[in-house]
Amino acid sequence: MEYRDDIDNITTRWKIGYVIICVAIWGVFIFFSQQSRGLVAAGSFASIALTARVRWNLRNFSWFWWFLALATVLHIVAVGVFSGKIDVHPTIALAPLGIADYFALLYLLAALERKMRSRE
Repeated sequence: MEYRDDIDNITTRWKIGYVIICVAIWGVFIFFSQQSRGLVAAGSFASIALTARVRWNLRNFSWFWWFLALATVLHIVAVGVFSGKIDVHPTIALAPLGIADYFALLYLLAALERKMRSRE
């Protein structure tokens, strides 16, 4: 089995920082009385950050950074467009949406990687 430093060595420091940033993003939105948007924003950050971390071995390619920038812009637009209240209790029931978002980003990045590597 190939040893992949980018996945196998996720440090405790990174994990703690990841959770703190997600909670901080949510907290900023709560401060401005937009808890539902905060949940969407924190979930968006979580999906993008995990995708970047899992595929960190692609960091030397410019198209990787363009993909992350485009994903970030699209998620910012999604947070801006979202204006409803999340009325799902318990809120953890929304976790499958976040997981689907994460897997969609991974799939799109893998498809882009295949396309870009076929050009080489």
